[in-house]
Amino acid sequence: MVGRFVHYYAGYTIESALKMPWRRFIVMLRKIAELQAEDDLRALEIAVMTANPGKRGEHLRSFIRRLQKQIGSSADTGGKPVVAGEIPSIFHEAQPGSISAEYERVKAEAEELERKRAATKHPR
Repeated sequence: MVGRFVHYYAGYTIESALKMPWRRFIVMLRKIAELQAEDDLRALEIAVMTANPGKRGEHLRSFIRRLQKQIGSSADTGGKPVVAGEIPSIFHEAQPGSISAEYERVKAEAEELERKRAATKHPR
């Protein structure tokens, strides 16, 4: 029992679990099964939505909205409609030239580090 408790509640050690009041330990231990069942139900819902997203993806869209409401956010799908057989994703657009600018910055930083390393390796 204690091993399962410590596995699920990672912040607890065996010692701290054994020191807590017995009733609290039992309540938290019983809660593990409830939380696992909730996770299993969510996984089953996802499997069902993937297998049958509904005509034009309405089941999938309603499921996504419900999840977003639960976490208190809304993912930006770029205004792209959700269609059957397609998994929506969050879009991110890089600024033009930002990737090459970052590459050049990292390259210059690496060259500077290499110069410093070479200077300390072979002092003159």
